[in-house]
Amino acid sequence: MQTNVFARIASHEESAHIVWEDDSVVAFLDSHPHTVGHTLVIPRANVDKWTDLDEVTAAHVFISAQRIGRVLIDIYGAQRAGLLIAGYHVTHAHLHVFPSNGLEDFDFTRLPPEADGADLIRESARIRTALSHAGN
Repeated sequence: MQTNVFARIASHEESAHIVWEDDSVVAFLDSHPHTVGHTLVIPRANVDKWTDLDEVTAAHVFISAQRIGRVLIDIYGAQRAGLLIAGYHVTHAHLHVFPSNGLEDFDFTRLPPEADGADLIRESARIRTALSHAGN
């Protein structure tokens, strides 16, 4: 499989605003967030479709997304944590996890402008701190 931007982020060949990582998963802020705190959760393994992930990795990716979602609800005061899997922009399995207060937050046809770098730095630090306090 060809190397893509997410595979380069997972191997630290390309920078990203990482909020959490372990041996098999990396989570980082989306540079085009639908809501503040929009986080992408990816496997380190370069797998195109989430349906092709082995069961252990798939479970770990989803558990990681759930933990991040809980923190996003808390720190942003959201009603829910949205979760979407699309996989069309980057051919690497990834979950979109974001604070949500309504269905309009799920509209991927409205690509927002790129986020301000200072905002991403601030929000990634905020999420990392909250994840750490939550025991992650």
